[in-house]
Parts: sequence; C-alpha cells; structure tokens
Amino acid sequence: MKSRILNYLVVIATTLLFTPAASATWGTSFRSLGKTPTLGEPECVDAGAKQVVCIAENQQRGLMFNEFQNNAWSGWTDLAGGVASNPSCVNDGNGNVACGVKSAANTLAATVFDGTRWSTLIDSKGQIFSNASCARIRKAKVFCAARSLSGALTASVFNTTTSAWGKFVTASGSISSAPGCAGDNDGDVICAVDGVVNSSNGFLVNRYNGSKWEGFLDLDASSPGTPAPICTTLGLKGQVTCFERYYGGSNFYANRFVSGLWSTDNWAGWKSITAGNVGPRISCALLSADSGSLACAIRSFADTFMYAGTFDGTNWTNFAKIGTKPIWSGPGCAALGAERSFAPWWESTVRRGVLPARRERRFVTVRRKFHSSGAASKSARSFGAA
Repeated sequence: MKSRILNYLVVIATTLLFTPAASATWGTSFRSLGKTPTLGEPECVDAGAKQVVCIAENQQRGLMFNEFQNNAWSGWTDLAGGVASNPSCVNDGNGNVACGVKSAANTLAATVFDGTRWSTLIDSKGQIFSNASCARIRKAKVFCAARSLSGALTASVFNTTTSAWGKFVTASGSISSAPGCAGDNDGDVICAVDGVVNSSNGFLVNRYNGSKWEGFLDLDASSPGTPAPICTTLGLKGQVTCFERYYGGSNFYANRFVSGLWSTDNWAGWKSITAGNVGPRISCALLSADSGSLACAIRSFADTFMYAGTFDGTNWTNFAKIGTKPIWSGPGCAALGAERSFAPWWESTVRRGVLPARRERRFVTVRRKFHSSGAASKSARSFGAA
C-alpha cells in the first residue's frame, strides 16, 4: 500500500511591533489552524481594520479561506469553483479583497470578498499558462498578469465594482516565468519576469501605466533567478521593490524602483539581503507607507525554519530565525488593518504588546507545516516599449 503524504496548514500569527524608533519584536509561539490539507502556497491579505483573510488551494482543486478577526481564526471554508494554481490576492482599496487565479479551464478568473461573503469565480475567458499575479492599480480596479499560451506577458484589469474584466493587454517578447507584480501607488503596476526580449536573457521588468506597457528593462543580464521574480509595494508614490532569488547562490537580492521615468537609471541597484540557501519565495508586508518600510519572511533550506527581516526604507536588517518549529513552504505575509499586522504562511502565533504613546504595527504570520500520514554581478539594459 502506498503511503500518502499530506501538507497541512498550520498558522503562526507572529506579532511584529513597529514603532517610530524602528524597533521590532517578533512573537515566537505558534497557533495551529488544524490539519486541513492544502496544495501550493496560500496568500494572506489585509481585509480591513484588524482583519486578515488567508486563501489557499484545497485538496479538491478549489479555493478555501480562513479569516483572522478579533484575535481569532474562523476556520477553513471551501469556496465554489475549480482552480489550477495558487491564488494571488490584493485589497482593492474599496473594502474588498480580490483574488486572481488560473481556473480549471486554464483561464484567468477572479473571486471577490466583500468583508462578509465571497463571490463565485468570475471568468475572463482569457487563457493563461502560469500563476496569475495581481496588484491594485486604482481604487476598485485590480490588475492581474500572467504568462500567455504563446509565452508573452499578458494582463487584464478586473473592476470589483462591476465584476467585469477588461481587454487583455500583451507586451511583446518571450517570458519563461510567471510574473511578479506590484502597484506603485501612482496608478501604475510594475511586473518582473524571467525571459528573453531582443536577445536579452535575464530579469526583466515592465510597467503598465493604465493604458499600455511601457517596455521591458533588463535589470540582470546574467542567468535568470528561480523560481520566479517577486515584487512588493512600498506605499510610496511611484515606488516598488522587486526580488530575485539568484540561480547561482539561492540567496535573495532586492532592487528598488525609485519612481520617475521608466528607465534602468531609476532602479537603485541590486543588494543581497539574505545569505545561504533560502526560498523558494520571499513575502513582505508593509509596515509604514510613510517610510516605505517592510517586514519580510523567507524559509531556510538548511534548517527549514522561518527567518524574517525588516527594511526601514533605506537599509535591511539581517534575517533572524523566528519560532521553534520547522516549516514546509515559503511564508505569505499581510498587514493586519490599521495596526499593520503581518502574516507569513505556515505556522503562526499572535503575541500582543502595547507600547504607550507609540504607534503599534502588528502582523499575522501564516506558514504550512509538513505532516506525513502513512553573489553575482548585476547589470541592466533597456529596450523598446511594447
């Protein structure tokens, strides 16, 4: 008889306290979400004041969600509709959470959480060939991008008010990975991919300005990263940070777009932020939109523990081990409403702390626990708009 291996989700809501003095403390205890099996890597999203929702693919190839509110988890609830990828979710700035996903028919689809209930899957009818990556482009409008069947970067805007998809817009060029996209808080979305455009092979970025793609920039002409690029918003006008897990060393590099004209000159340059063999993904949550500060989490392949670090808008701290239990996949992080709580995936704990006369920022960290039953040179190039 074959033994079957299941991956169980366990959540640690690890509390991060952030003050103007930039001090930060992580919780270390773990709170289990139970033995509900999950596929892939879940996503956590700020859904309102002191509220986070976490969404994952279940064993039946559908979606399920768990809501954190009033310091308690609701438990996992299945959603209707079949899917074929991890979800990519974002707060639409209008009181909703929208998740883009590849449907069972390999089309780009979305589901919307209005704070009380989830919609059925709303199909764009557009075929995609990778996980989707979604970002808020404007209030009530969510931009979702993916690799097309022809190997190009393609995207559509989903209107959460009308529940309608817009026309697909495709950037010329061949990409080899799913995109990683982030809104720049200025009506644009920046997406990073691995790919080949005009004979350039490496880490490529493109900006969608609300009406068209502005053209690929090559930020790394050396070997592409793995498994796929990741970008995150900084809350500052025109700015995002993108991450590459370098193929040769498996540590993460960060590069920040500082706003302005779409040019390689406005990227700050690559900086190694981790050491050792880590991955497969990094996930960040916004600590402060005033400074563009982040809290980010990764998994170490060496000891399988979660490690976390912070970015204060200028410098990165060293990534330090969090918790006392190993994890199975990359974490997924989210801000917890107005208090900016943080959520990486896998095991999670919530630890409260109050600092009088100081601003408190908190995070919920979710990770998946395994359960068995049975530095390179960096260069940049730019070329024509799509």
